[in-house]
Amino acid sequence: QECDESVKTALAKHPNLTRLYLCFPCDFPDARIKGQQSALARWDKRVQQWSAWAKAAGRSVEFIR
Repeated sequence: QECDESVKTALAKHPNLTRLYLCFPCDFPDARIKGQQSALARWDKRVQQWSAWAKAAGRSVEFIR
């Protein structure tokens, strides 16, 4: 949730933004339990959402973890 707000703010206030680094104090492991979504899969889903927001604003932004 907080990352979503940060991305929205960055897109709104920085029109020349082309790359956004998001830092987390952990590694994104693969899922170990069948049927459970991994942290990496959740990250990829968020990046797709943020990229869609950037595209809607007429921009292309690379999101790096």
